[in-house]
Amino acid sequence: MANIAAIMEEVKQLNHLGIKCGCWLLADGKTFMHFDHEAAHDVLLPQASFKKFDEQFWVSGLESEPVMVNPTLVAFA
Repeated sequence: MANIAAIMEEVKQLNHLGIKCGCWLLADGKTFMHFDHEAAHDVLLPQASFKKFDEQFWVSGLESEPVMVNPTLVAFA
């Protein structure tokens, strides 16, 4: 959750009118999904919080592919 909070804080600090990003926690309490639009990637991916998340994500390994069931909104910026 700390990585999500850091990403959302950077999104807010960017104050880019065309970028909105949301993150939802799934029913298992540990899987999350985020949604943004493709054009935002050029702006968001170079941010330090996104780089840190990406590095940690790929080394952690997925237990399974996420399935969107009863998501709970945890952050939106």
